[in-house]
Amino acid sequence: GYLIGERYSPGYDADSLGTSWSVAKSFYSAAIGVAIGDGLITSVDQKASDIITEWQGTGKANVTLHHMLQMRSGYSGSDEVFLATDQTAYSIDRPLVRAPGSQFAYSNANSQLFETILRRATGVSAHDYLSQKILAPIGINLNDVGLWFDASGNNPMTYCCIDMKAVDFARFGLLYARDGQWRGDQILPAEYVGSSLTANGWYGYQLSLIHI
Repeated sequence: GYLIGERYSPGYDADSLGTSWSVAKSFYSAAIGVAIGDGLITSVDQKASDIITEWQGTGKANVTLHHMLQMRSGYSGSDEVFLATDQTAYSIDRPLVRAPGSQFAYSNANSQLFETILRRATGVSAHDYLSQKILAPIGINLNDVGLWFDASGNNPMTYCCIDMKAVDFARFGLLYARDGQWRGDQILPAEYVGSSLTANGWYGYQLSLIHI
């Protein structure tokens, strides 16, 4: 729980911010876990269409959060969500290319749907929920964090892009290493952490898990 050493590339120091890119997916997965612990989402087995109501009565009606967390929603691994102005609308409207649960496909649009799920389930934006429930409680100064929006300026991006100090990324890693606890407080449900770190193939809940 404390630094034992640090080193930075030339031109960078302890106060420099780095961009997470797709590691942001792991943060918003954690926010889903907190929402489950808060009782705002039933479980990972809940149908996403309970929240993304646009999917009701369609072929996506039976996609579960578990499918989405493991990148097995049935979405294609090829999309252009980063180029869309309204990335949430783009992601909601993407067609399925295979049966949910049948195959892994790394999809950014799949993970952008956590924006909709968190906002509708919690009543606050994905960025606010992440900040209030995870970042601040583990000692991250929110003034030192950059959270990205899509080109519309309205939709938090939940498949990409958190700017933080290196030590703050390490805090998040330590949270998982300690089964969701931080200084005696259970920030993340331990069961969710365990499931997140259980690979289906090589992928957990928005986490790449490579066993050496």
